[in-house]
Amino acid sequence: MADGGWYPDPGGRPDLYRYWDGRNWSAEVTTDPRTPPPAGGGAPGVPTSSRPGRSRGPLLLGLAVLVVIAVVVAAIGLRGSGTGTVSDPAPNPTASGWDDSSPLPTATPPPSDGTPSPTTQGRPPAGSVLCPFESNVRQTHPADGRVHGGKLSFPQVADYPGPRMDRSLSWWGDANSQTQYTEPGWISIFAVGQTRTADSGFATPQQVAESSMQCAITQGWYAYFRNRRDLVNRAVTVDGFRGWIISSEIRVDNPDISVDGDRLTFIAVDDGRDDWISVYCGMVPLGDTARIALDDRVRSQLRVG
Repeated sequence: MADGGWYPDPGGRPDLYRYWDGRNWSAEVTTDPRTPPPAGGGAPGVPTSSRPGRSRGPLLLGLAVLVVIAVVVAAIGLRGSGTGTVSDPAPNPTASGWDDSSPLPTATPPPSDGTPSPTTQGRPPAGSVLCPFESNVRQTHPADGRVHGGKLSFPQVADYPGPRMDRSLSWWGDANSQTQYTEPGWISIFAVGQTRTADSGFATPQQVAESSMQCAITQGWYAYFRNRRDLVNRAVTVDGFRGWIISSEIRVDNPDISVDGDRLTFIAVDDGRDDWISVYCGMVPLGDTARIALDDRVRSQLRVG
């Protein structure tokens, strides 16, 4: 867990800092990272880092950017526990809420001739999406054996730790997830939550799916990001409600892990509310056929309500 301190605002607003107390982000922001911590905050000061990185400004800001990446990655990783293998979840219900239950495409190897695929994309330019910072206040949901967030839910996944609030999806509200380490330093995640339609870039299901994908890439999930290749990017219907799915291969150059990256999926659903859109996230390692099949089963059991 990273030390407390002021870090660049994870919402992406320039020249603003938000305080991390080791567990939660503060509501207060400042333009000066030397400001004393807010009441109830953790250890003061901006931690420094000796790791090399690409500076995007003065040295202090460059170091702070690297540290906030470490904070967010740690926040994701510390959600799960255990390294057990994945077993099949409970049998599928007799009626599925997903009207397109065919499995998503599996990961494909990069082109052998070194020529990028037409659908391969590099890291989105900084500032291409303004990732909002949403106060993750958990809503009241039924205790029915399902993981709820926004108006979406899925059956709890066997062999994954129980559901809990997820602060790594900082641009979501009511974000709840199950996460599991797949190897030291790498996790799988299944999550549901909601985004505000008033936020720029989050007005429609298609925008929410694309903006969530870009926020995941730029907000510190993939410190060694190499490229993104979309497998699916189209309209869907979930439990009778219109939505949009984007599923992508996210490849990384991380020397500390054995996999090439993740298959990352976002499904955004217009659940009938004017001010919120519900979202699902499934993140499983590339090449992990058991967890890829598990992600397909989880999304087939999504419900709205």
